[in-house]
This record gives sequence, structure tokens and C-alpha cells, in this order.
Amino acid sequence: MPIIEPVIRPPSEAGSLVLQVTVGCSGSTCTFCGAYQNKRFVIKDETEICDDIHHAARQYPNTRRVFLLDGDALAFPHKRLIPVLDAINQTFPRLTRIASYANGYNITRRNHQELEDLAARKLRLIYMGLESGSQQILDMHRKPSSVDHMINAVRQAEQADIK
Repeated sequence: MPIIEPVIRPPSEAGSLVLQVTVGCSGSTCTFCGAYQNKRFVIKDETEICDDIHHAARQYPNTRRVFLLDGDALAFPHKRLIPVLDAINQTFPRLTRIASYANGYNITRRNHQELEDLAARKLRLIYMGLESGSQQILDMHRKPSSVDHMINAVRQAEQADIK
């Protein structure tokens, strides 16, 4: 399935294969980022994602890095995300790392074992939108993660060897 535009990714992920597992961002009320304002948040079906993985493997069999689109791939329920990560790892034998954007609350809702499960499947880098350390500013921009969520999310991810 084609990628639903527009999409953004960190410049450091320019060489990564992009795989869209969600459309939009789970924090779609936030006004910090305009990238997802015209996209309704949807978690894609695993069958469609696996089809995308196999299609990408035919074109890019030597993929070493994968970036999960869109704005918050960790909104994906854990029991549904694990088979997707397994499929990525099985399909790309040279894979070294999977990365994603994530909101703090979708990290803190996972327990330590769940985060370790993600790291064991090479999801080892999460980019968080830490737009401000001021709760007042976050509230003004309707950011769904609080300052405490973001601090705790970084700590929890770090304890599971996720950067």
C-alpha cells in the first residue's frame, strides 16, 4: 500500500526504509506540529503492514534500518506490534535497528518487560517530541503528554536499553 502523505521523519533516518504502521499521530490535538493535522489517526492492519514489508523486501533486500511511520507507532497495541516487529526482523536479516516516533504516554503505559520485548526485536531508538519542559506551554498547545510523562518515558525506555 502506498504511504499516506504527508510524512515526516528525522533527518538521521534519511537512509532508513520507512514503513507506515500508523497514519497520523495519536496526539492529534497538539498544535506544536502541523504534520498530522489533516490526518485522522489510524492503526494500520497487520496484514497490510506485512504485505508492505514483503513488497519492500523485494526492492530493498539489504535493509539495515527501518523507521516506523507515522507520528506515534507505539500507539500500536503491544500484542499486535510484536508480530510486526518479528516480521521485520525475519524479512530483513541484515537489520540492525528499528526506530520510531512516540508520545510519552505510549511509552509509560508499557511495563518494563514490554519495553524490553521491543528492544529485543531491535526497536532501540525512539524520537519523542519534547517541545517544552513547561507544563503551561504544553497545556497551551494541547500536548497530550505531560512533563512528568515525558521524563518518566525517557527513564523507562533507557532502563530497557532503548535510546
